[in-house]
This record gives sequence, structure tokens and C-alpha cells, in this order.
Amino acid sequence: MKYICYQTKTDFKNTGDALINKALLDVLRNYGNIKCNCSSDVSTFFIRELGITDSEKVKCKSEISFVTSILKLAFKSKKNKNQVYLVSGLGHQWGGSLKKCIRNFIAGLIFPLYKIFGIKIIKIGMSIGPISNTLAITEKIRSIFIDYYYVRDTKSLTLCHNIGIKKAKICPDMSWIYLIDKPKKLNNNNIVTISLRESILDEKNNYYIESMLKKCSEILEVINKKVDGNIKIYFIYQVEKDKFFCDKAYQNFKDVYDCEFIENRITLDDAKNIYGKATYNISNRMHSILLGYKYGALPIALVDTEKHIKISQTLIDNNLNELLIDVYKDKNNNIEFLIENKEVIYDKLIKVEKNKQEELMNVLDNIFNNVNN
Repeated sequence: MKYICYQTKTDFKNTGDALINKALLDVLRNYGNIKCNCSSDVSTFFIRELGITDSEKVKCKSEISFVTSILKLAFKSKKNKNQVYLVSGLGHQWGGSLKKCIRNFIAGLIFPLYKIFGIKIIKIGMSIGPISNTLAITEKIRSIFIDYYYVRDTKSLTLCHNIGIKKAKICPDMSWIYLIDKPKKLNNNNIVTISLRESILDEKNNYYIESMLKKCSEILEVINKKVDGNIKIYFIYQVEKDKFFCDKAYQNFKDVYDCEFIENRITLDDAKNIYGKATYNISNRMHSILLGYKYGALPIALVDTEKHIKISQTLIDNNLNELLIDVYKDKNNNIEFLIENKEVIYDKLIKVEKNKQEELMNVLDNIFNNVNN
């Protein structure tokens, strides 16, 4: 028997985090019994959103008590010849705050203990960078005890190799396997959803904001011409802290176009009703881009392609450059090409999805069905 201990600590007010966690959990159930960290500081709404059942919950008071429960399970499993895994890592690792470095250092102390008890440690589904030298050192140290280390784009892979994590490999973003095998078709109407954040890594840059809104206006002008001046726009957000800027973007365009600001954060349950209405989804949030298309909204990634590595590198790695519109560089002809060829580009995106799903499942099969495990 296989037990898969799952770390659910993340940004609970981020639908993108819910997306990638739910996508992975839904597949992991095929490999073993899930045991999720449901400590008191994990959002109950998030637990429900991920579909975690009562039998899958590890109810504990803190992170330390979750560690203790894993060790107890591993101790029993070793006697019964069962295998225990620990899965974590989804999301984006960046910066180098003292808190992040300390957390890495503590993990570096706990992971050897896991290894003594025969626990397989899996870090999967993340992008990394930019990070400080100190965080790089602590990450390299704890990686020594990680059995499977997977990042989701080539720039993250290069960074890992450069800081000495040679075992790092590529595994596609978990969102590709959300709604696996569901038929998908591009919508055909005059509706656009816009989901924008004001920064790349929480920095303040007024020039970036001005450039982004200006380029967004250019995109909307092209789309509006294609639908004979009858465009309808919904301003939405998937991350709670984006609400203020979402409203600011709405205020910027509401006197020009028929616009509506959706007051509440879009959850996984809401996604079909929102994105299912739209033909285009303009966003600089990775998992708005990689969720909206599943309901028929062609993503338009409005980003600084040089600095917004998480998004740009994911699309470049998958030969989906057409979906990228740079806030500083791209001219109207790039936008017009994307709009005029939307059906072809959408079909290409769905083919990429199928390939990524196969790659991802091969990775998971290698981890959990490996005869050496």
C-alpha cells in the first residue's frame, strides 16, 4: 500500500493555487491513499475546493504536528512494508526573505529524519527565481534529501542546475491535467474577460502599469473592430489582493466600452460561468491564462516577456509564443495576427495540452510506479 502525504499550505485566496493543487490531488488518488495537511491554519473553504474527504484529512494543530503524523505513519508503514511519500512544492519560489531562508533551513533538518524512516520526498510543479544567494544555498542543501525534484519551465531548470541542484528535471504545470479528457471548443462571441495584477513580483512600477493599460487598450481596439464595435468586457480577479487593481482597470475602460466589474473573486466553481462566456481572456496571471482556455476563452498573455518569466517561459517552452503580447514591445500587427488566427491558435493550444498531459502522467507514473520504490 502507498500513502501520499500532501502539503496543502499555500495562498488560500488564490484560485490559481486551488487549480494546480486540485489537479494534482485528483490524479494522485490513483496512486495511493492521500493524507493532506488540514491543520488549523489551512482554510476550510480551500479544503472543500480541493475536494479533500474526511478520510484524507490529517487534522493537526500546527506544521510540527503534521510532521509528527507523517513520521508516525512512516514508522507503522515500515513494519507493514508500505511506502510513504511526501509531496509539496507547487507554485513559485522567489525572493530571499529571512522567513523563507529559515523555512528552507528547518526543512533541511527535518528531511534527513524522513529519509531515516524511508519516506520518499517529492518536490514538483514549481517555478523558481529570481532568488537570493542565501535562499539558493538553503535550497541546494535541502534538495540533497529530495528524491524527485521537478520544475515547470526551462529557465527554472537552468537556475536549479546553476546553483547545484543537478537532479532537477522538467514536469509540466499541473493545470494542464485539470479537466483531463474534457472536450474543449473556442467560444465565438463579442465578450472579453480581463484579469490583471499590477505587478510581476509585488514590486511597485507605475511605468509598467501605464504600459500595460495602454497595451490592453490597443488589444481591445483590435477586438472591438472585429465585432463591429459591440464589445462586452468583464473585469475579474482570481487572487484576492488583485481586487483593487481590477477595479482600477475597470474604471479606466468603463467610459469607453460596455464593461462590468465582477465584485467577488472567481473560484474554480465560478470559472465555467465566467470564462465560458468569453472568446478572449486578457491576463497577466498564469493560472487565469491556463484556466480560462479550458472553457473556450483564448488566452492573451499581456506581460513583460523579459521579466515575467513564469508566464513567458511556460508559453515559449510550449511553442505558444503567439499568445504573448509584450507590454512594451509588441505592435498592432502582433495583436491582429493573434485575433485573426484565433481558431488555429486555440486548436494548437489544445494539442499542446494533450501532449503536456501525457508528459505529466509519465512523470507521475515514473515516481509512483517505479519498481525501485
